[in-house]
Amino acid sequence: MSFSIYLISETWFVIRALEAPSKLGIIMMLTSIPRVLLMSIGGVLADRMKRSHVIFISNLTRGLLVLGLVLLIMNDSMNLIFLGIFALCFGVLDAFYWPANQSMLPTIVEKEHMYAPTLSCRPLISYLY
Repeated sequence: MSFSIYLISETWFVIRALEAPSKLGIIMMLTSIPRVLLMSIGGVLADRMKRSHVIFISNLTRGLLVLGLVLLIMNDSMNLIFLGIFALCFGVLDAFYWPANQSMLPTIVEKEHMYAPTLSCRPLISYLY
C-alpha cells in the first residue's frame, strides 16, 4: 500500500506542485526501469539472505527516503532532479523488496494450509499492502 501511495503522491506532485505533466513519464520510467532490470538480482538475494532482513532493510531505507522527500518539500527545495533521484532509489529498493516479500508466504504457512485460491489472491493482497 505504501508504494501505491508513493506513486499517487509522485504523480500529483509532478502535475500540480511542479507543474510539469510532460515530465511525468520520465519520473515513472525512473521508478520502473530499475525494478525491471534488478528484479532477478533481488530474487537471488532473497534466496541467499534472510528474507525478513531484505524486507526490513528495504522498508527502512524507503522510510528514510520518504523523510528526506518530506524535508525537501517542506523547505521548498524539491525539483524534478531530486524527484528523479528519489524515483530511481524507490525502483531499486522495490527490485529487492518484492522478491523477498513474495517468497515469504511459503516459509510462514505450512504446505497443507496453503490453498490454490489463497495463492491466486496473493498478487492482489500484495498490491493492496
